[in-house]
Amino acid sequence: MPLLAVIGSCSKLCNSGYEGSRCNQLSTTKFVGKWSAVDTPGTLIYTDTIIRGSVIEDLVLSSSFSNHHFSHNISASVINNVLTIPYQQPDSASIFIAATGIMSDDHNTIVFAYQITVGADSTRVTSIYGGTWTRQN
Repeated sequence: MPLLAVIGSCSKLCNSGYEGSRCNQLSTTKFVGKWSAVDTPGTLIYTDTIIRGSVIEDLVLSSSFSNHHFSHNISASVINNVLTIPYQQPDSASIFIAATGIMSDDHNTIVFAYQITVGADSTRVTSIYGGTWTRQN
C-alpha cells in the first residue's frame, strides 16, 4: 500500500484584536502594565501606565505620557506589535499628540516615536520625540 505524505503549512488569520496560534490572545495584553520611560530630546524620565480601553483593540495611556504634558488620558489602539496614538487633543489646551510604539519580541520594551504640537494654527510648533519604555511589572 503506498504512503501519502502531505507537507505544508497552515496559517490562520486571526480576528482583529487577537493573536497567537489559536487566536485566543488579546493583542493589547502585552502592552498593559506600568512602564519606565526615557524620551529624548531633553531626557524626559517618567513612569506611565497602560490599561485596556473599552474596545478590544483599544488602550488608554495615563496623562503621564511625555512627562505630564496632559491632564487627561490618551487613547491608543493596537494591531499586532504596534501601538498607535492617533492625532488627538486630550485636553482643552492647544496641545496635540500623535505616536507610534513598537513592542519588542520579548514584550519588555516599547520603542516610541511621537510628536507633540502646541499652539493654534498660525502659531503651531511641533516637537519630535523618541523614547524607550521598559516594563516595570
